[in-house]
Amino acid sequence: MTQTKEKHYTIAETKKILRLSSQTIQKMLRRGELLGFQSGNKWVIFESSINNYIEKHSNKPQESND
Repeated sequence: MTQTKEKHYTIAETKKILRLSSQTIQKMLRRGELLGFQSGNKWVIFESSINNYIEKHSNKPQESND
């Protein structure tokens, strides 16, 4: 069985991707809005969590029911 490893990001990398402050990202992690884990005193954030956040907060046009 093959396992694919998900990419992980630091807070510094995540803040550049999401254009948010380190403090905001830390709050989001504590509230469960972003998923990751602490390794020592550093957070590691899952790429899928970042992608989900982007998808949820992007300004996609709404489909019309015409």
